[in-house]
Amino acid sequence: MKRLSLILLFALMAIPAVISAKPDKFNFGLYLGGNMNMHSPDFNSPVIYDSTGYFANVNESANFMGFNFGIIGNFAINEDIFISGRIGYHTLNGDFSTVFDFPSADMSGTQDYEFDLSYLEISPMVQLYNIIPVDNLYLLGGIEIGVPMMKEYTLTQQRTGPPSFPQPDFPVEDTKTDDIPDAGVRLAIAIGAGYTFDLSENVFLSPEVSFRFPFTKVSANEDFDTWNVPQLRFGINLTFSIPDDDEVVEDTFVPELKAGIAEIKYRDINGTAKPVNKITVEEVQYQELFPLLPYVFFDKLSVEPTAQYQYKTGEAQAGIFTVETLEPNAIKINSKTLDVVGTRMQQNPNARISIVGTHDNNAEQGERKLSELRAKFAKDYIVENYDVDEDRITTVAGGVPEKASTGRVEDGIEENRRIEIKTTNSDIVQPIIIEKDRQRLAEPELVEFIPYITTNDSILNWTLEISQTGKSIRMFEGNKPVQRVQWNILPNELAASQIPVDYTFSVETASGLKAEDAGTIPVDYYSYSRKQVEERPDQIISKFSLVVFDFNSPEISDQDKSILEKNVVPAINANSKVQIYGYTDRIGNEDYNQKLALQRANNVKEFLSSKMSDVKFEVFGVGEEVEVYDNNSPVGRHLSRTVQIYVITPKK
Repeated sequence: MKRLSLILLFALMAIPAVISAKPDKFNFGLYLGGNMNMHSPDFNSPVIYDSTGYFANVNESANFMGFNFGIIGNFAINEDIFISGRIGYHTLNGDFSTVFDFPSADMSGTQDYEFDLSYLEISPMVQLYNIIPVDNLYLLGGIEIGVPMMKEYTLTQQRTGPPSFPQPDFPVEDTKTDDIPDAGVRLAIAIGAGYTFDLSENVFLSPEVSFRFPFTKVSANEDFDTWNVPQLRFGINLTFSIPDDDEVVEDTFVPELKAGIAEIKYRDINGTAKPVNKITVEEVQYQELFPLLPYVFFDKLSVEPTAQYQYKTGEAQAGIFTVETLEPNAIKINSKTLDVVGTRMQQNPNARISIVGTHDNNAEQGERKLSELRAKFAKDYIVENYDVDEDRITTVAGGVPEKASTGRVEDGIEENRRIEIKTTNSDIVQPIIIEKDRQRLAEPELVEFIPYITTNDSILNWTLEISQTGKSIRMFEGNKPVQRVQWNILPNELAASQIPVDYTFSVETASGLKAEDAGTIPVDYYSYSRKQVEERPDQIISKFSLVVFDFNSPEISDQDKSILEKNVVPAINANSKVQIYGYTDRIGNEDYNQKLALQRANNVKEFLSSKMSDVKFEVFGVGEEVEVYDNNSPVGRHLSRTVQIYVITPKK
């Protein structure tokens, strides 16, 4: 065994020479710690002066604290693997007591063992980083080889016995001090973990814990050969690296930036991406139905609506608000929900509503008082600004919404912080219908810009500005890498001219680098007069954006069936073409959402075809690939759980 120890010690000391060409860092220092020695003895101890073969059995396990210290050297194989060599000293002390009683010899007593046991240890180890995805955490494994330094024990015995025994008096106390016979080399497997803190560029502190499984006994003597001692260690390694005087560290970072628009595309009715060669703008007779969400959303722990999503007209301006002046924009329409409801309550003096306040199932869980205050805010706003009798509005302090969004992601949690407006009078929450004789519609309606940003620097900001005739139409911006920017062209957003659309994509990095890419998209404008001259067939286009679906549901509500029958069916003629597009929000799996979107579109088709069986229907499931509304807001995500119905009828 001693020969094996010398071989392993030589191998350990030779490690630096073997790997000196490989490591990119070497550090060395000291380690210090404590250890819990878990003694498991099971041996027979002869009773002193007993020549008749009486033994006391020592077999009770016990734990005792000790200490360890030594020197350590760590050699890097690569950034993930370090060879760690340690030479040190540790104690394995322990105290045992046992009671003996031999009635046949009329003798009894106690024996107390005190062991002074310590080792000079040599431990080749391996430290493995990045096995667990925590920076600077390492796993440890290796072998402990211990050569006994102290191996002494003191046995104290107290006993009583018969007068025939050769002793002057009794009871008698005897003490014996001796070496543990045949105490040998200790071999153990060590496993553990540690964490390295960089105190400076060349100083490292590593708290460490390890467990030692011995596969040798404390002694090879037949009286002690069942005794082993597992050990739990905990301590700190303090190591230092030696700077390389020849190494000149220079800041060689040179920021780079390339950015631009890689392509501009749209998706046809089959969902196939195609390049945008031009935008066609056509004057048509047009009407669009916009849904009114019966929800108003709130910030976390707030009793007032999120200003970004709900614009409060206020008492001074409430009298001049009219539904007819709303822009043909679903997001903006639903930013004035309380004003629309207040106006309609004025117009319908017998209508009553119930406002239910809700809270999320996360930070606000159980906050019914918060729900109550949210409902009260909405009621007070309508009563004070639209002179509505407060008895016509009841408030309810609810919990999580009855038809809640998922509580597993932040988007869903945000959507559950709201008030819900409920009424049996359909006039209060009916859709907003905007109808114009002349509206300029763009084809394609949605244009997708695919930018690229290549940089080794952090992005400070990026912007995509879209303009026409020198006038800014839309501005998109952010401070993180972006994969696509979708421009949903609103009615009348483009000018009544052939002037192309200009776009400018700009990026700035933290180092001050800037990149810009600009271009144009041709515009082909068809006015009524041009269509007459070119004999281009005119048409009436009706677009219905119906929010008819709850979260993760393809089922049409009874209220929305009534809206379909009241508004969509009358707009369909025998010669009309009806296109139905299904959409979802961005929450959930993309493939699942595409199937859900198609199911929603098919359900709407089945309902409409049951009313008008001879009409040609085209159904498309788009899913989340196209964001019909901005999914960064709860309003936009709710509006995206929709179908859009286009009724295209040739003009006679």
